[in-house]
Amino acid sequence: MIEVRNLTKLYNGKAAVNNISFKVEKGEMFVLLGTSGCGKTTTLKMLNRLIEPDEGTILINGENIKSLQVEQLRRKTGYVIQQTGLFPHYTVEENIKVVPEMLGWQANVMEQKVDELMDLLKLPSEMKKQYPDELSGGQRQRVGLARALAADPPLILLDEPFGALDPVTRQHLQDEFVQLENLLSKTMVMVTHDVGEAVKLADRICLMSEGEIVQMGTAKDLLFNPVNDFVKSFFDSQRFFLEMSVIELEDLADVFPKNLQINGTDPLKFISSEIPLLHFLENHAEKDKTQFAVKNSDSHILYSASRAEILEAYYQKFK
Repeated sequence: MIEVRNLTKLYNGKAAVNNISFKVEKGEMFVLLGTSGCGKTTTLKMLNRLIEPDEGTILINGENIKSLQVEQLRRKTGYVIQQTGLFPHYTVEENIKVVPEMLGWQANVMEQKVDELMDLLKLPSEMKKQYPDELSGGQRQRVGLARALAADPPLILLDEPFGALDPVTRQHLQDEFVQLENLLSKTMVMVTHDVGEAVKLADRICLMSEGEIVQMGTAKDLLFNPVNDFVKSFFDSQRFFLEMSVIELEDLADVFPKNLQINGTDPLKFISSEIPLLHFLENHAEKDKTQFAVKNSDSHILYSASRAEILEAYYQKFK
């Protein structure tokens, strides 16, 4: 859906973004990750022409965005920022209706869309007439997301969308975000400096440093196949937690004997092979001796093992 070719942005002769190229597939969550000043936010803002590049080309659905009027481009693009950017003198309802009103939607259609989005994002209906300063940070962020989704844009840009929230609210909104059915068909590009957030939300990660792309790939690619020491060290402070987050029980199947042996007299507990290792360990902390039968989507049992044996398999394969 998005193709970026040789994109460069200079400030005072220095490249904030230096000749980068990448593609984002339709329906993909593509995360620009890196420390402050690496060029990720500048890159994001060039996608909807909040910043104009000095060199390079950006195509959206094969169309050069320079051929579009800026207003036309932005109406087709949802945009969510860290501080939500809500209009303080507009009610929640009025904020959500901003783009649909510009597009000339009928009043009853807009009302229906507001109600639908508020329900989706767990915002009580009585909040419609409230103003942003009457809401909590998490509620404001939900309203900002509702506004970005209101006109049903195919592309959503997110600039540190959860960055201003406290850790508990942030994690809660991340969990809700990945389950929103309305987002499953959207193409999204998100900026974050939070490694855990990137690993949790991204289909692919684009790790940047000093205006350049260092490595692109899935979280597993970057964690287990880093292209250099910079990529490896970038994840080291949270490596154990991150690896546990991306490894699924299916990834450990080759550690166990191919001839399935189901041992023990306790009744088996069946569990999906697609569950992340971290989720499994957290939810079965007191069951070291229980035998779990790990089965795939075809209900074929890949292996049977206790919690302790599964954890040992992780160390055997990845350490």
